[in-house]
Amino acid sequence: MNHNLFLLAAAGMFLAAPVIGLESPNFQSPVVQPQGQMVGQHGQQVQVSDDDLSDQVEKAISSDKKLYDAIDDFDVEVNNGVVTIEGEVESPALKSQVESIVRSLPGVKQVINNIEVEVEDSGQQSQHMHGQQ
Repeated sequence: MNHNLFLLAAAGMFLAAPVIGLESPNFQSPVVQPQGQMVGQHGQQVQVSDDDLSDQVEKAISSDKKLYDAIDDFDVEVNNGVVTIEGEVESPALKSQVESIVRSLPGVKQVINNIEVEVEDSGQQSQHMHGQQ
């Protein structure tokens, strides 16, 4: 009876090995790439140039016409994958939405969000809330 129990346990380990990562000593787990790098066709890391990244940011924001129309004086600067965005919007939600879109792009290492939120006070004078990093 003990012999059958041993065979049953061994068979279970054999069947479960791929699930728990025991299938071979040469097994390599997938590598999660750090933000700011893309994986090329053969698994090599590919850096995105600052000019290409700037173009990607512009395309991503302008592809949402409603969002693009809600941003005044939108500007993008990229330096070694660090994207600085500037402009004016009417709400903190729009400011966050722009940052989220930029942050999601491959090649972005960091976002510096200098977008100002223009707030109308009761005297109809506009005030600016400056962004933090």
